[in-house]
Amino acid sequence: MLWGDMAQADPPDVEGMFNAALARHRAGALAEAADGYRRVIAASPGHAGAHLNLGVVLRRFRRFDEALASIDRGIALSPDKAGGHTNRGSVLRDLRRLDEALESYERALALAPNESLCHLNRASVLRDLKRPAEALESYDRAIALTPGDAVLHNGRGGALHELKRFDAAAAAFQEAIRLQPTLADAHRNRAVSLRRLGRFQEALASIDRAIGLKPGDPTLHISRGNLSEELTRPGEALESYDRAIALQPDLAAAHNGRGAALIGLDRLEEGVASLDRALDLDPKLELAHRNRGVALRKLRRPEEAVAAYDRAIALRPDMPTAYWYRSLCHLLTGRYGEGWRDYERRWDVEEFVRTASGESTPQIRARLAPVAGPGDVSGRTVLLVGEQGVGDVIMFASAIPDLLAVAGEVSLVCDPRLHRLLSHSFPRVRLLDALSAERWLEDFDAVIGIGSLGRLFRNRLQDFPATPYLTPRPEIVQRWAARLGPSEGRRRVGLSWRGGLQRTGRSERSMDLAELGPILDLPQTEFVSLQYGEPDAEVAAANAGLPRPIRIFPAAEIDDFEDLAGLVQALDLVISVQTSLVHLTGALGAPGLVMLPATPEWRYTAAAATMPWYGSIELFRRGGDSDWSPTVRRVAAEAARRLGLAGAGGAPDER
Repeated sequence: MLWGDMAQADPPDVEGMFNAALARHRAGALAEAADGYRRVIAASPGHAGAHLNLGVVLRRFRRFDEALASIDRGIALSPDKAGGHTNRGSVLRDLRRLDEALESYERALALAPNESLCHLNRASVLRDLKRPAEALESYDRAIALTPGDAVLHNGRGGALHELKRFDAAAAAFQEAIRLQPTLADAHRNRAVSLRRLGRFQEALASIDRAIGLKPGDPTLHISRGNLSEELTRPGEALESYDRAIALQPDLAAAHNGRGAALIGLDRLEEGVASLDRALDLDPKLELAHRNRGVALRKLRRPEEAVAAYDRAIALRPDMPTAYWYRSLCHLLTGRYGEGWRDYERRWDVEEFVRTASGESTPQIRARLAPVAGPGDVSGRTVLLVGEQGVGDVIMFASAIPDLLAVAGEVSLVCDPRLHRLLSHSFPRVRLLDALSAERWLEDFDAVIGIGSLGRLFRNRLQDFPATPYLTPRPEIVQRWAARLGPSEGRRRVGLSWRGGLQRTGRSERSMDLAELGPILDLPQTEFVSLQYGEPDAEVAAANAGLPRPIRIFPAAEIDDFEDLAGLVQALDLVISVQTSLVHLTGALGAPGLVMLPATPEWRYTAAAATMPWYGSIELFRRGGDSDWSPTVRRVAAEAARRLGLAGAGGAPDER
């Protein structure tokens, strides 16, 4: 805000000098304008406008202390002009003296209460001060005065976003776009809110519109890369980050994003190199330290990964993802006490809540509380909340007997497919659906995620009993035995060859049924498909070349986990990749051989041949490449040995 066009008491030559400097200022000739204002001040030290406008120019040169001193002299000469206090507030904001900046903006507002710019400035600094509710009030007052100003609606959307009112924020940004379709920041900001709403495709379209308006802005390409990662498109993400780097090679955030995209493409060493470049440019970039930990974990260097997470947390103690990822490294390497402590931060992670919160609802999650020890649940009425996959609920259910020994009453809300099996296995536990749990929420003294049972009862290796704890009703097992019919001397083996979702590494942990050839060639064996999903076509194709076809049952017959458990109990052995079937098999105490990718989930430990959770599961780990065949041959040999199959060959039993 410039001082001009005002009557002055100075001689005409001074006023002419001031107007000439003002003209240069408005024309963008800032150095010449500054010289002109200084000549005015030399001729007339009491010229308030010259002091104020010189301060504005000095601010543009980022000489903030000099700018503040000049503006203060102008305000002392003319304290009743709102523009002076506004400019003072802006310099103080540049200096991050935010409380003082707010005072200056409020003085300006007291002098010009109907000036929308004063309300806008107040709103902006309130957002800097993390007071978005008050900022929203100021935006609303400004909009009441100037309803057609797109910048005000854009700022209002920012305050709503900070209040986590993402729907309202997206609507405010859309209104800004309606008023000014070329406002790239509004398109960018709308994308950010849509991303928080999980509306990734819409967010991507919005950021693409922003890029169309400002193609040379590298931060927009970074935002596009982030969204492509959310959509599990690491190749597209990499292209976006590379464009950002081409526009600004020294932008640390772009190299960080590039590293994350390369991790998503399993180009791990390249990912570490990009992250190291980001940290060369900005050693305090906490996200690069965190992402470096992710890469090191996948490179099977968990101790180095923990050190990277430690650095991220030291730089930003409020980053829940770093704690969560660090917990997984600790748990992978058997440091359970430290791991479970960090694991309690998972509910603060947006990604976890969006993708892995199981059967919980916002109302239930609002009641979740972290736990420190059994005393937190002693004698209390407890609601356990299922989380992550069905396999996790089965795994953590091993600690339900421990919980029943100390708690008063226990209820569990989880996937309905588990209700029958868990009800029979734990008759003292009341199984609920999410709506019923919500309805009776006030009846519970404690509401905890089932994953918190680890911190309560599994802090040392000796805390894992590794004994069976689930059992289907006998009639279910008998029904399957009758359904399978006489074995006629053949051993029965269940098979599962695919697991997980795209976001949980399905391609890395899965294989084609045809790759199980050495297992399918075992003599005196009958195979049963335990594969979920729709494997019918794949099984039919495999059966065309097999003398003993794989048996397969309709999905509806094994979708419920008590039915599936009954079938598993009727078999001699289960062979599976990393999937929920492993947890079911182990919880039943049934024998299982499990084929793991090179970098398995933390539940399977870093290198052991067994899992602490189950005594009946044996692990076989794939090498660093994508070839499953050596692992399949080892499993075939071990299956032949266990089943006592005459004449079966195979590779030595290596781990």
